Amino acid sequence: ESAALGWLATHTTHDDVVLSDLNFGQFVPAETDARAVLAHWAQTVDFYRARDDVARALDPATDSTARQAILDHYGANYVVAAESLNDGALRPVWRGAQLWIYAVRDSRAP
Repeated sequence: ESAALGWLATHTTHDDVVLSDLNFGQFVPAETDARAVLAHWAQTVDFYRARDDVARALDPATDSTARQAILDHYGANYVVAAESLNDGALRPVWRGAQLWIYAVRDSRAP
């Protein structure tokens, strides 16, 4: 996780949004310039909805259309996942022993 946070710290800005599970997301604001979709419950708007949306987005069984809707809703630029996600909307940019980081392709691009 520290290597993934290091990668994000090097490659993100304050304009970027990272979608990840709570265990990872709570460290994103402190260790990087990016914002997290899901972090500490007191600092996450509509925490329970975000928690459920993140779980759906990170589930490999979720179809691409549903995942894209979640990514668009939160304006996510990066996804950090503990499992490989085979989705054309996601481009792998980093892989560690237990985590993958994906860049989100712009859904508005032709």
